[in-house]
Amino acid sequence: MRTCILHVLTLASLLTLCSGDAMDCPIEIYPERVVVRYGDPVAANCTVTQTTSGMGWEATVGPTGMQNDTSLLWRVSNLTDWNEEPRCFGIFLTEPIRCEKNLSISLYKYPDSVSISSVGHTGPMEEGRQYRLQCDVQSIAPVQYLSVNWYRGGALIHTLNFSEDTTRTPVNVSPTLLITPSRTDDGVQYTCEAELRLGPGGPQANQSEPLNITVLYCPIVIDPPTVVVRYGDPVEVNCTVTRTTRGMGWEASVGSIDMKTDVQSLLWSASSLTDWTAEPKCFANFKTEPKQCKKELNVTLYKYPDRVSISSVGHTGPMEEGRQYRLQCDVQSIAPVQYLSVNWYRGGALIHTENISEDTTRTPVNVSRTLLITPNRTDDRVQYTCEAELRLGPGGPQPNPVMKSEPLNATVLYGPELSGCRDRVEVMEHQTLGDSVVCTVQGSPAPETSWLKDGREVDASAPLSRTDGGLYTYRAFNTYGSTTHNVSVEVLYGPELSGCRDHVEVMEHQTLGDSVVCTVQGSPAPETSWLKDGREVDASAPLSRTDGGLYTYRAFNTYGSTTHNVSVEVLYCPIVIDPPTVVVRYGDPVEVNCTVTRTTRGMGWEATVGSIDMKTDVQSLLWSASSLTDWTAEPKCFAKIQTESKQCKKELNVTLYKYPDRVSISSVGHTGPMEEGRQYRLQCDVQSIAPVQYLSVNWYRGGALIHTETFTEDTTRTPVNVSRTLLITPNRTDDRVQYTCEAELRLGPGGPQPNPVMKSEPLNATVLYGPELSGCRDHVEVMEHQTLGDSVVCTVQGSPAPETSWLKDGREVDASAPLSRTDGGLYTYRAFNTYGSTTHNVSVEVLYGPELSGCRDHVEVTEHQTLGDSVVCTVQGSPAPETSWLKDGREVDASAPLRRTDGGLYTYRAFNTYGSTTHNVSVEVLYCPIVIDPPTVVVRYGDPVEVNCTVTRTTRGMGWEATVGSIDMKTDVQSLLWSASSLTDWTAEPKCYANFKTAPKQCKKELNVTLYKYPDRVSISSVGHTGPMEEGRQYRLQCDVQSIAPVQYLSVNWYRGGALIHTETFTEDTTRTPVNVSRTLLITPNRTDDRVQYTCEAELRLGPGGPQPNPVMKSEPLNATVLYGPELSRCQDRVEVMENQTLGDSVVCTVQGSPAPETSWIKDGREVDASAPLSRTDGGLYTYRAFNTYGSTTHNVSVEVLYKPVFKSKSEDSLSIYQGELLVLNCSAHGNPPPKYHWKYSEALNKEERDIGDGSTYNVSEASPGQSGFYTCTVSNKQGETSQKFSVTVKEKDGGSAIIIGIIVGIIFLILLVILICAFIKDYRHKRGNYIIVGQQGSQANGSLLHNGHSDGIALETLPTV
Repeated sequence: MRTCILHVLTLASLLTLCSGDAMDCPIEIYPERVVVRYGDPVAANCTVTQTTSGMGWEATVGPTGMQNDTSLLWRVSNLTDWNEEPRCFGIFLTEPIRCEKNLSISLYKYPDSVSISSVGHTGPMEEGRQYRLQCDVQSIAPVQYLSVNWYRGGALIHTLNFSEDTTRTPVNVSPTLLITPSRTDDGVQYTCEAELRLGPGGPQANQSEPLNITVLYCPIVIDPPTVVVRYGDPVEVNCTVTRTTRGMGWEASVGSIDMKTDVQSLLWSASSLTDWTAEPKCFANFKTEPKQCKKELNVTLYKYPDRVSISSVGHTGPMEEGRQYRLQCDVQSIAPVQYLSVNWYRGGALIHTENISEDTTRTPVNVSRTLLITPNRTDDRVQYTCEAELRLGPGGPQPNPVMKSEPLNATVLYGPELSGCRDRVEVMEHQTLGDSVVCTVQGSPAPETSWLKDGREVDASAPLSRTDGGLYTYRAFNTYGSTTHNVSVEVLYGPELSGCRDHVEVMEHQTLGDSVVCTVQGSPAPETSWLKDGREVDASAPLSRTDGGLYTYRAFNTYGSTTHNVSVEVLYCPIVIDPPTVVVRYGDPVEVNCTVTRTTRGMGWEATVGSIDMKTDVQSLLWSASSLTDWTAEPKCFAKIQTESKQCKKELNVTLYKYPDRVSISSVGHTGPMEEGRQYRLQCDVQSIAPVQYLSVNWYRGGALIHTETFTEDTTRTPVNVSRTLLITPNRTDDRVQYTCEAELRLGPGGPQPNPVMKSEPLNATVLYGPELSGCRDHVEVMEHQTLGDSVVCTVQGSPAPETSWLKDGREVDASAPLSRTDGGLYTYRAFNTYGSTTHNVSVEVLYGPELSGCRDHVEVTEHQTLGDSVVCTVQGSPAPETSWLKDGREVDASAPLRRTDGGLYTYRAFNTYGSTTHNVSVEVLYCPIVIDPPTVVVRYGDPVEVNCTVTRTTRGMGWEATVGSIDMKTDVQSLLWSASSLTDWTAEPKCYANFKTAPKQCKKELNVTLYKYPDRVSISSVGHTGPMEEGRQYRLQCDVQSIAPVQYLSVNWYRGGALIHTETFTEDTTRTPVNVSRTLLITPNRTDDRVQYTCEAELRLGPGGPQPNPVMKSEPLNATVLYGPELSRCQDRVEVMENQTLGDSVVCTVQGSPAPETSWIKDGREVDASAPLSRTDGGLYTYRAFNTYGSTTHNVSVEVLYKPVFKSKSEDSLSIYQGELLVLNCSAHGNPPPKYHWKYSEALNKEERDIGDGSTYNVSEASPGQSGFYTCTVSNKQGETSQKFSVTVKEKDGGSAIIIGIIVGIIFLILLVILICAFIKDYRHKRGNYIIVGQQGSQANGSLLHNGHSDGIALETLPTV
């Protein structure tokens, strides 16, 4: 029965085996892992944590079979099976039915032996040679965990692992190690060690017996060990032996020295080294080992190239954008090519370097290297150059010798490009499109431009009328393409009124602004205002019923103004609706009150919902609806007023609105990710919204509003469905952006606040685009043994996510491989996906601690040189190590000149952030006891010179070596004078030498001579151009300096006017003899350069020892004439011109231009004759235009024509009135400026003088005969005056009573007259009157005399008649 159950359970367990580890296995093995030496006993216990039907151990050695237990031990007394994998299994009543666990066993075996040996070599080793050491590990297992460790002395120097070899059984292993022993390895012990890294339970390591190293080294020191010599230059090197020698010498193709005895050092020299194969070797014989040895001097003989040039392979002339071209750099006759780097420059920036390090040819060779370029528009007018650089190392000349080619000027042809474009331009009426600058246009060749409207080309030179505004297309084109920009053109002109009404009716409480009086046109759009009684009124203020009357409607903009008089009548209906406007959500209740402010016969409400019939005896009435659902509801309150026959009514403004049922956004005809640069259409669907007139559809990108569309012209009141689309062209910044649309009802201040809105669910945009690199580093530093993959070079973006790779020299490299110190250099970091790829060049520097090699134990330094001048060791490390010198444990200044007492034992130290190392060196300070005074001379060609040489120690003899004035060796002297009466030898290098009894036995010092010469001539010219220059074009000026020396100290200075604008030096050219120099300067003249003088100057900067100030020679000036378009300045906006003068007599602006601009005058778009006399009606707005062949410009000016006063009309010169009547005299004239009036007359109390409009009135109330006489009206302005004289007679009135009284009085007077006739005859006189009118000075006037409509006379002043 039990067996049957077990079979059933076993079968059930098999059904669950496919699920494997679907559930945790309730088995625990202790220990989980065992490390066992081959042949040792081993045991492990298995325990189940869940009720089991049986458990057991399956194993090739010591299986237990299934047992009914909860814990079971597996034990082996002697484990020798390399493949043993014991498993503990259990069968359970519940899940899992069966499961098992493996015991992890590491069976190991110590090696039978570990030994170290030198492969293929026995006995002592030679310094500097390479040897291979071998470590033999016999019969070890498992090899997967083996590490072979190499030791030098007690220091671990290398470890090799075998982790990829999974062989379990014992194997033999023989790894090797390359060493290059130096003298410091003599007597050192090398060992190797086999270590099984099996974890905490593993065995100890087994080490070999030591291998004792004996190093034979050659006790020869060559100082310096390496020389870098220019072809043809002298060279000398010392060889010293550090042990007693039987003899030594030099083997060399040049300057060999046979073996000499009794010497410990020997100098090899060559006065002019020209042998490319020179390999001098110093040799010596010794009494002990090594009996003979030699060392080779490392000689690098170099030569500057004869020429370096750059060219375009198979192509001449301009290049096309986007096409590929091959540039070639030719370097002629350079050596050694192994150290040559060809550097390519674009402008001043290094873009590529190519090394020729694999070519070990020593003799001069010609080298040609090419570079592929794909120029774009930014390369237009860029100069490409190539450069040959000899990188000869620390022992070579510093800086590295270079020779650069003449530049290759790239002209790139490309299609037009528009930048800085304006979307809107304003043009004055009668100006042209060509006068407007819309965009900056670039292209090669220079693009042409045109204008299009409605798809048709228009004439850009034609004057624009006010109807020509609109949307235009500005097009730029050349043979390589075209591009356009849409621009809105607005034509500007003064206001115009049309269709004006003379009478308007306005409801009370409405505003003047609610009334349309005229159609107003103008550009820019005119503003309007209202005036009453000459004062401006607020057009937005509600009108009261008393505000009617005569108004003036005014329209104005920056280009003028115009007016229209209009009669305004204020109407009013005494009905007040409160509130006057309601905004109601569909289905909501509403109520509004109507009140009448005057006595009414009755009132009511007309409405489709809640109407109320007319009711009497009420002054207010409430309209309401419990649920407003009528979209056409227009309730009106009406009333009949008692005092009026008409009925008046007012309508309630009702806005009934409804939220949309749904708002959604979608992509039309597309699902899934979008591709960058392609156009897609989004659609926003708004279902069942009202009223659509107030709907705004808002589009959002992320949280930002990007577009709004309104429906103000659709007056549908009922709910509608609305669909609107938006075109988008997604780019990479749109990736993962959410687009939404929103329906917003903008119902105004009376509506709910904030505005009702409903937003769609977001549309998530996934944009696919090619890789993009940002934040890239041009240089990265990586620790040795790290990987390129550990470096973050750029931030990589793209969709789908880009992959990355690394390339070097065009080949892909493994970014996970550890880097060695030699792996630094220029790499390309590449990112790619299915939509493209992009790269970034990055310089990778592999960092490691300092290392010293080739170190010298003894150096000789000449007095006044520095420790820094001595090459002691070759220093390697990254970052480049710094070095320092120490003496007696203290750091010393390596840049300080050494004194003769500073010799001794020094420590040379190299260090960087990754470590430091040192080398001890003996420093001997050598000095030459010769003093030249002065040490440096600067002499003009042909002038005399003399210099003294003195020795500070007893000498056997001294002299001067010189091509001019040499002096043979003289004895018994301590000083010697060198002189030349006329120094003309450009290569003069006088040297003072002396022989001494003690070291140094001989030494010499060179006099530093600078021989200079003024140039024969300095001139300036314009290259390839004569005559005037055009503004904005580029010109090349050339400065020619003839026969100047030395060019190394020459500075060519360029002046504009008196100001220095550029300086060019020639410090790299060490030619001593006179040369001709030509240098050019690019200028782009503008109008400020017109009539400016350009000069160039040759200046020799010979330093403090040269003549002061520096010798200079300046060219004759080059007078620049610059042609440019007209320019107007200091313009007047208003000018006054006398009548009969001309426009040409007026100075409106200062006009500049070259050639001298012509000018013209334009009025109303037509040119006028500026020489024609002006009449008084010719004033107005004119355009003053200046033009020449390089352009035109204009200025608007108001012209006012001045003239003296003129009477409007002549009236009667005389009049008479009766005594007591009103005398009225009118005087009216016109003139510019407006005239003033002056009346001349006798003073009277009853006179009144008044200026009215454009005239003057003189009134005399109740005129008397005494006011008869002459009245004068004088009219004047600053242009002159004129007068009119009036004769006025005031007569006495006729009547009956007056006659009777007159008779009586006459009789009385007759009687008295008879009596007194004699007395009175003499005194009696009959009096007659003449009269004068005197007025103010004023305008030329029209005078008239009025008396109740009659022409009569008034006497003002009576003059006696003789």
